[in-house]
Amino acid sequence: MALIGFGAFLLNPARVWRLISCMRNLLLPLGLSLMLSLTAAQAEPKPVAIFNGKDLEGWVKRGGTSEYRVEDGVIVGKSADTKANTFLCPPQEFGDFEFEFEFKVDPELNSGVQFRSECFDDARTLTLGTNVVKVAARRVHGYQSEIDNNPTLARFWTAGIYEEAARGWLAPAKNADAATREAFTAQG
Repeated sequence: MALIGFGAFLLNPARVWRLISCMRNLLLPLGLSLMLSLTAAQAEPKPVAIFNGKDLEGWVKRGGTSEYRVEDGVIVGKSADTKANTFLCPPQEFGDFEFEFEFKVDPELNSGVQFRSECFDDARTLTLGTNVVKVAARRVHGYQSEIDNNPTLARFWTAGIYEEAARGWLAPAKNADAATREAFTAQG
């Protein structure tokens, strides 16, 4: 019978095989268990509804004089004849997120959904990339996913990214291909 040297120990090959077999039987379930627990810890977070479908409790209206209400479980906004934009802001702030929504608008309406936006009580001067931007007190500013499918103007800006009260157009949808513009018109 041959013996295998391992450090200061001498091992019988038959015992080594049994030891490896036992370790395999122990480590395989342990490894799988560890993988499953790590996978569970990294599972996708559950979606969080920011609108309860009933009322606008906690939401804050900022800016102009447009009105918002809840009708049949959806938020309905009514534009006012004013130059000032009106923003309906949720009661909480968010970190990383995926935001999904559906909209239905008057074809001549220009609107949008703000994200990563802020509103300060005092005026601020912000450095955004290489731009220095002055933002008025209580002015909502930040990124906006544009909603504007005005067929008369044929500009189809919906889904373009506009930086409200700051740098303006960052990724205008008017530069998108015809199929992309048509998808928003047909589905939206």
